[in-house]
Amino acid sequence: MKLQSVLAAIGVLTATTANALTSVQVWKEESKMTGGINAMMNAISRYSLNVSMSDVMRRDVALANFNDELYTTTATLGGQTFSFDLDTGSSDVWVRGANCVSTDQSCGVTGQAAFDTAATTATATGNTWTTTYGSGAVEGNVYTGTATLAGISASMNFGVSTQEVGFNSPGAGLWGLAFSSLNQITPNGDFTSAAGIQSMGFYFSNWINGDAGVLTMNGVDQSKFSGTLQYVPLSADTYYKFDATGSTFTVNGASVSLSTPNGAIADTGTTLLLLPSATAASINAAIGATKTTSTVYSIACSALNTGPSITFALSTVSIVISPNEYVISNGDGTCFSGIASLGTGTTTISAIFGDTFLRAAYTVFDIANNQLGFAQAVHPTAIVNNISATLTALVAATATSGSNASAAVTATSTTAAATTTATTTTKSATVKAKTTSAAAVAAAAATTTASACAHSVCKVGAALATDCNACAATVCAADAYCCKTAWDAKCVKEARQACGSCQKN
Repeated sequence: MKLQSVLAAIGVLTATTANALTSVQVWKEESKMTGGINAMMNAISRYSLNVSMSDVMRRDVALANFNDELYTTTATLGGQTFSFDLDTGSSDVWVRGANCVSTDQSCGVTGQAAFDTAATTATATGNTWTTTYGSGAVEGNVYTGTATLAGISASMNFGVSTQEVGFNSPGAGLWGLAFSSLNQITPNGDFTSAAGIQSMGFYFSNWINGDAGVLTMNGVDQSKFSGTLQYVPLSADTYYKFDATGSTFTVNGASVSLSTPNGAIADTGTTLLLLPSATAASINAAIGATKTTSTVYSIACSALNTGPSITFALSTVSIVISPNEYVISNGDGTCFSGIASLGTGTTTISAIFGDTFLRAAYTVFDIANNQLGFAQAVHPTAIVNNISATLTALVAATATSGSNASAAVTATSTTAAATTTATTTTKSATVKAKTTSAAAVAAAAATTTASACAHSVCKVGAALATDCNACAATVCAADAYCCKTAWDAKCVKEARQACGSCQKN
């Protein structure tokens, strides 16, 4: 993510508040379950079956983590399957159309997945729609058909885009999960109502740990959190809005209070934890972050290992936000803080608890009971996507094993990371995402040639003295030492710190 892009995105957020962040108080009709679930409940009641409804209704689906900046999953619209950004901060469901046009490649490039109106089981309604978000807008044609997410299907209206701006994303569309009062595609454009969703439990993974996130529909995944879920009531059936006034963020024993006169929202579609300017400034100062723009803060990447934890407390809720959650890489050897200022233009929302917070807190969007549940998320302890740890093992192994170091380090890391980049957009931050492909690494390694570089200081062994492909963990030290710096600058910097200055023959 480029810091200036974050600033631009937040600027758009504040400028479009009247359209994008309007809070409307509505009365929510009691949830009605769809046919299959309702029939199962009747059977359980009629025959006194010893079956838990949470087991009957629960569905899990994996979430792909794009460098802690965006989470996507696969879902189906009109018989066609795509990757979607799941967004609890909006309600419309839409997918890129084959004839979509944009000025910033929001509609993708040639060959990217797009909805084929000629091959779909859905039908056109003849209506059009437009939705404005904090960092962009989309418009297109409305179709009606079957939508399926996490194995749960519903008949509903959804959009097929004809124009997009501000949505450069690895996904093909956005899957809104908020309440129907936010829908621009009407009627029947709200998936949670159409599918009779009772609750959604989100576990957002840390990129550094290398695991996938998990969305649990109509239940919770007990393995993804510790302690007991603590609930706060929703204050509106629009966004998942709650009152965080009186809450605190504590760093090294010093507390910063938070006031949310206009409410706070939990939003899976926003990368950052966005707070009032003074609150964000105090927290960032405490963790060692430096203000880069009026809203965004940079932080040393070393804070990932040395930075303090932040404890958020609200009533009975207590969540620890570690550096693994709030230090985010730019992909160029620099990092930025996942905590930023919301800006001064928003008058309907005081704070947005985006992915930075949601990685620390297992979060249940309890629709049936109009509440949010929080518990401390449990992440793996293994460090997978951390080149420093791999380099430490590499240097130690080469000191004793010579040319066998490659196998030794490969065994300690599953990264093998050839990296590809894609510009992605959330509602509040434009980000650069990174994915890893072991297959790409293997293919490139098969065609590499011997390097002419000397390794007199950083002894990597013959197996690693190759002209490296992308930033694969097991060859990063040799690659940086040989001045092959076309790839991730962070790898270069950390490799040089471990192996000494880069030299050529």
